[in-house]
Amino acid sequence: MHSLISRIRTGLQAGSYPNEATVSTSIVVPLLRELGWDDSDPTAVCPQYTTGRGRVDYALFPRPGSPAVFVEVKAVGRTSDADLQLFTYAFHEGAQIAVLTDGRIWSFYLPGQFGSYDERRVYQLDLLERDATEAEHRIHRYLARDRVVTGVALADAQADYHDQRNRREAERILPRAWSELLAEPDPDLVEMLRSRAEVMSGHRPTKDAIEAFLHAQVGNGSPTKPPKPLPASLARPAAAPAEASPPDRPAGGANRWRLRGRSGSARDQVEAWVGLLTALFETFPDRQENMAAAVRTRSRNNIAREIKDIYPAKPEIALRSHRLIVPGWYVGTHESSVTKLRIARAAAGACGLAWGDEVDLELS
Repeated sequence: MHSLISRIRTGLQAGSYPNEATVSTSIVVPLLRELGWDDSDPTAVCPQYTTGRGRVDYALFPRPGSPAVFVEVKAVGRTSDADLQLFTYAFHEGAQIAVLTDGRIWSFYLPGQFGSYDERRVYQLDLLERDATEAEHRIHRYLARDRVVTGVALADAQADYHDQRNRREAERILPRAWSELLAEPDPDLVEMLRSRAEVMSGHRPTKDAIEAFLHAQVGNGSPTKPPKPLPASLARPAAAPAEASPPDRPAGGANRWRLRGRSGSARDQVEAWVGLLTALFETFPDRQENMAAAVRTRSRNNIAREIKDIYPAKPEIALRSHRLIVPGWYVGTHESSVTKLRIARAAAGACGLAWGDEVDLELS
C-alpha cells in the first residue's frame, strides 16, 4: 500500500485526477483492494448503494446484511457540504463508519456519535500533508477489511473519537482555567514570572506586585489577549535595588547559603549565590572542573575560566554580567533565581553533597 499511496500523491501533485470518476477508479478502488476488499464481489463492495434517502458511492459489507462502512467520493476540492448528505445516508442505514474523500482529503466519521459533523469526525487525513507511512497507518486503521470484520476498526475509531472529544473539552475550558489561575496565582506561576522579569530587566519585582499584576489580567478573558500593564503604584522604580530589605528585617533577609559548617547571608540573590559557589570552589579545589562541567548547558557554560566563554553566543552579556568565584573561575549572573538554584544544586552534586542536608541556598 505504501507504494500505491506514493503513486497517488504524485498524481495529486500533477493534477492527474480531474473528476470524481477518476478519483473513484484510480484512488478509492485501488486502495480498497489493498485493504482486503474484493471490489469484484458486490456483496462485499457495493458501488452506488441505494439507501432509503439516496445513493452512496460505496457500501462495504464485512458480512452479508447491513453495510458497516459508507464511502462517499467527490472530485478533488469538492467535498464542501457533502458531509450532510453522507451523514443522512449513514445514520439511517446504521453504517458504523462513514468516509468522505476527494482523493486527497480523507475524513473518517462515526455517524452514531454525538455532536456536529466536525465533532463526529474522528480524523482528517491530507495525503499531501502527511507522509506515505502516516497515511497508510490511518487508512488501514479505519478501513482494513480484517479490522472492520473483527470490530477492531470501530473500537479504535471510537477510542479516537473520545480522545478528540476530551481534547476539545480541555481546550474549551482553557479560558476559565486561565482566569481561575490568575485569580488565585499558583506559587510556581508567580516565581516563573518573577524570574523572567528579573532576567529581562535586571531587577526582581516583589511577589505582591506579581500577584496584583496577575489579578489584573482576570478581566482579559482569553490568555492570548495582551496583558494589562502593571499599575504604576506597584511597579518597581528602575533605579531601585533588586530586593530591598524591610526595616524590621536584618540585611540579607532570606538570601542565605550554608555549606557544612560554613554559612553566609547577603542583601541580594547574586551575592548569596556567588557566596555559596565560592565556598564550594574553595572547599573542593579538586572538583572545580567537575562543577563547571555539571552546570554547562548546550548554549552556555555558566561557569568558565574566561569571561568570554560564559555566554559564547552573547559576549556582550558576559562582559557586563559576570562575577569572579575564585581566581581563574567566573560565573555568569544573567540568570533567573530558578536557574541560580539549578546551578547551585548541580555544582553541589558534582561534589557529592546532599542538597538540603550538607548544603543549601535560599533566595528571596
